Formats: sequence, C-alpha cells, structure tokens
Amino acid sequence: MSKGGAIREMLLYGVALLLLKGASLITLPVMTHFLSVEQIGQLELIAVTQVFFALLVSLSMHENLYRFIAVAKDKFERKLMTNQLYCSAILLSICLLILLTMVYGFIDRVLQLSMPSSYFTQSQILLMVSVLAIQAALEISLAWLRLQDKAEVFFKLSLFCTFLQVSLVLIVVNTIPSVTAVLAVGVFCAFVQLMILHHYNQFNWQLLSINQLKLYLRYCLPIMCSALIAFGLNGGERWILVQTGSIELLAQYAIALKFALAVGILLQPFHMWWMPKRFEYWQNRGARLTASISQIGMVYAALLTILVVWGGKLFITLYLPDQYLLAAKMVTIATVAMLFKELTELCNIGLLKTHQTKKLLTINLTVTLLALTMVAIAVQLYPHYSIWLVGCGIAFAQIVRCTVILFYSQRLAHLPYHGSGMVLFLVLTLIFVATTWTINSPIMSLLFAAGQIALLLTFAHNYKLIDFPYQQVRKVLQRLSV
Repeated sequence: MSKGGAIREMLLYGVALLLLKGASLITLPVMTHFLSVEQIGQLELIAVTQVFFALLVSLSMHENLYRFIAVAKDKFERKLMTNQLYCSAILLSICLLILLTMVYGFIDRVLQLSMPSSYFTQSQILLMVSVLAIQAALEISLAWLRLQDKAEVFFKLSLFCTFLQVSLVLIVVNTIPSVTAVLAVGVFCAFVQLMILHHYNQFNWQLLSINQLKLYLRYCLPIMCSALIAFGLNGGERWILVQTGSIELLAQYAIALKFALAVGILLQPFHMWWMPKRFEYWQNRGARLTASISQIGMVYAALLTILVVWGGKLFITLYLPDQYLLAAKMVTIATVAMLFKELTELCNIGLLKTHQTKKLLTINLTVTLLALTMVAIAVQLYPHYSIWLVGCGIAFAQIVRCTVILFYSQRLAHLPYHGSGMVLFLVLTLIFVATTWTINSPIMSLLFAAGQIALLLTFAHNYKLIDFPYQQVRKVLQRLSV
C-alpha cells in the first residue's frame, strides 16, 4: 500500500472510531442534564462490568485473526479461516454464558448471595447477557474489515451506528430518563451493527476443527487472561471506588475517564492500521522500520495527551453542571494513566512476536495485584481521599507496567528505538501535563496547549523521533501565500 493510501485509511479509521467511541462524549452534556449524578455512576458501573465479562466470554478470539489468519498467503484461505473462527467464537460465547448463568444461579439460590442484585436490576442483567453473546462475533467481524483494508466500509458503518445510537439516546433521556432505557439503546445498536456486518461479510456456518481450535486457544487464552488482569488497572479500580467511596464519586471518576479515553480513541486509527501489520513489517521490512513506526505512534500518543488534558478540562468547566468540577481536576491523572496504557500496547511487540504470552500474563498479574492491593489499603486508611488515591495509584501502576513490558520485550526481540530521546520526550510531556492544574483561564489554556504541542513536535524532530516534513510544509505555505 502506498503512503497516501495508508494515511487515507488512518484518517477514515480515525473518524470512524471517533464517531463510535465518541458517541458518549457527544451525548454527555445532555445526559448530565437529564440524569442524576447517581444514575451516571450506575451507568459507568454497568459499562465496566460489561467490559470485564466481554473479555471473559469473547476469549480474545479475534487475536488469532492477527497472528494466524493475517499471515496466510491465499485470500480464499483467509476468508475460510475467518468464517470458521467467527462461528466457533459465537458458539463458545453462548456456552460460556450458559455456564456463567448456572454459576450465578448456584450462588444466588444455594449460597443465597445475590451479589449483582444490589447494583443491577434483573432487566439490566438480561440486557448485559444478551449483548455479551455477540461480543466475540462483533470483534472478529470488525477486525476482518480492517484486515482487508475496508476502511471506507468501516467508516460508513460507524457513521450509521453512531447516528442511530446518539439519536435514540437523546430521545430516551428526554422521554424515559432511566439507566435501563439507556442500556437498552446500546444493546439494540450492537445487534443492528452485527446484522449489517454479518450480511456484508457473508459468513456461513462453519466451525474450526478440534486441532485448529486447540491451536487458537493456546495462543489467545493467555492474552485473554492477560487482558482480564490488565482490566484491574482499567476498570477494576472502579469497583474499589464504589465499595469504599460512593456511586457519586464513581460518576466524577467516570466523567474524567471519558475524556481520558479520547487519547485511546484518537490513537485508534494508528492502532487499527499498525497492529495487524506490525509482525508482517518486522518479517518483511526489518526491525528498523518497525521501531520507527512504533516510535511515531508513541509521539502521537503524547501529543494527544496534551490536547485531551487541556480540552477535557475546558469542556467540563464550560459545558457540564457545576457538580462535576472535581472531574475537571481528575482528567489530568486519568489521561496520564491512559497514555502509558497506550504506550504499553505500542511497545509490546517482542513478547508477542516470540509467543511469550505467558510471560506477559505474569507481568500483568504481578503489577495488577500489587497495585490494587496497595490502592485498596490506602483507600481504607484514607477514605476521604479515595478518588485521588485510586487515580494516582492506577497512573503509577500503568507507568510501572509499561516500563517492565518494554524491558522484557526488548530483551526477547530488540527493536532499535531512540531510547534516551524517547525518555526525555515523555518526561517533558508529564511536566506539561502537570501545568494544567495551575491555569484556569480558558484563553491561557488554549495558548498553553498550542505552545506545548509545538515544543514537543520540535523536540521530537530534533531528537530524530519523527521526521517532520518542514520543507514540504514550507512549500505548501508559500504556494498558499501566492
């Protein structure tokens, strides 16, 4: 693919992901107006619980698409393998949900411990279960589009689904402002999306052989376990906050996280283009180019962090009710945690290339257990500072996790990064992020954001972290002036 084609794909993926995952930000001012702080907190608790069980039920089967199917030479063989993976994943998800339902029934009736009932109604549980059944199928269908470079189709689908979801949410919160109604809208849109994808991909009912299934599960199960453990740093802390704080504090934390998530959303175009191709690039084009492209992604993530921290603080201050001002302060910490989470994904190539998924599991397990244990103890000792202890603890844990994974990844399969330049660049980024706590004026905030982004770009270019096309930009500006 040409450079222009790659950039076009990245832009299409970027806009599509901005629409899909940014729908919650689009509806946020309306939802905070019609729903109470407690209802916003409950929606966040439902969302984080869905994410956990989606990781468990989907088994990370879509990862096999990148590792095994993407490297197949024949396109018909790719389609057949994807078809088999898709159908097998649906069957496995349904079986796992039946098993989980039986376990829940045993806990509820025999042990008489109705754990979810204190937070969720029966209707909400049924809605969550129904969408979990199709989670793996959705992930595989969307990954198959990306693998075929169907960026335009992905964009059109995202545009339609976002329009549908935003329209329905706006109608619901104006007529039936309830948590269950908002959840039902999300479930309905997920099923519509899957129906469209199923029709477009023309999948038939074909299952993997037992040997294929064993091979795929041996690869993806450690990744799934690793993702479940990493969830502790990107979801599990919210359960701690609810238990020791309140549902209202969770709402504040959730608002901050929605803006921090913008770093991941805006980085997704690069992820979606690069992640399926990184092993192929390393194999066919060499380690130097692979390191260079990954490094560009890291610089891009840091620039997005500056943009999101300043933009999120301004948006909350200007457009949300006054009871969410605490969230404006929490955006800084939440965004730093998101930055290092994304950096981990970018630099974690060596462990996956050498099939060291068990080592990845061990790293995530160790860091997560230590972090959550320390955060839980600290919150019990100082409950009045629970939201700050949770935020800072998770941010520090993500930094440690990123450092350890990068160390082992480089040790197993070295990539020639510009190490010292990258470290200095990240330190400078963190210093700039900290300045958001000292500036409150909207105009000064905009000036600081623009200046910091310009300084980071200059630093990255001078240290050869990126190759900024100054000459081409200068020629374009000269032509425009003429």
